[in-house]
Amino acid sequence: MKRVSILKCGPGIDEIRNVYGHASDWVAEIVSSYDNNININVINSYECIQPDNDDAWIITGSSSSCYEDKDWIVELEFQIKRGYEVNKPILGICFGHQIIAQSLGGKVIKNPMGWELGSNKINITDYGKKSEIFNSIPNNNDYYFSHQDTVLDLPRNAIELAYNEMGNQAYCIGEKIFGVQFHPEFSFDVMEAYIKRRISMGIFPKNPFISSSNSSYFVITNFLNILDN
Repeated sequence: MKRVSILKCGPGIDEIRNVYGHASDWVAEIVSSYDNNININVINSYECIQPDNDDAWIITGSSSSCYEDKDWIVELEFQIKRGYEVNKPILGICFGHQIIAQSLGGKVIKNPMGWELGSNKINITDYGKKSEIFNSIPNNNDYYFSHQDTVLDLPRNAIELAYNEMGNQAYCIGEKIFGVQFHPEFSFDVMEAYIKRRISMGIFPKNPFISSSNSSYFVITNFLNILDN
């Protein structure tokens, strides 16, 4: 039986978690729907708890920035470097995407163009079109976003898989490490709740209309499928 650790990178926003659960719950639901024989292990990385004895990691988003000087972020970077050295399959989502890049030599900054919030499209590169991570996802698919940091420089050995006007949106490092800036685990209702929360903080989406993103969760199931290859 495969064991997948979901690395939680924060407790989540109270009013969203109380209604919809945590991002780790949404990821776990997608993993279980794909294969209910996968053993799911949820790790509170923000409490410096370390993953062990697992076949793959999925790293969630966070309200923190990966360039903040926090003990748990430093520890997580160490674990990512260790995972890379042993060829551990890793999928990073939003903050996870950023901290993998930073850990392995890339650069992450606060995006000078501001927040990317709501639904948006991405451009898949030629290499991305050949990548298993985007299997079965239509080219015109919309994706969900809620972030203000961006990967400015990819690690030297990373290959860009997708981008848009806000910056890099996906990359791979080798055949087993992937980062996606968007949130494949979000539902429409969760995205709507995040927008309401951000608006209450004075952060407004450039496009208030939310398109349905019915296929982006395939990023997670495609990653799991890669484990079987």
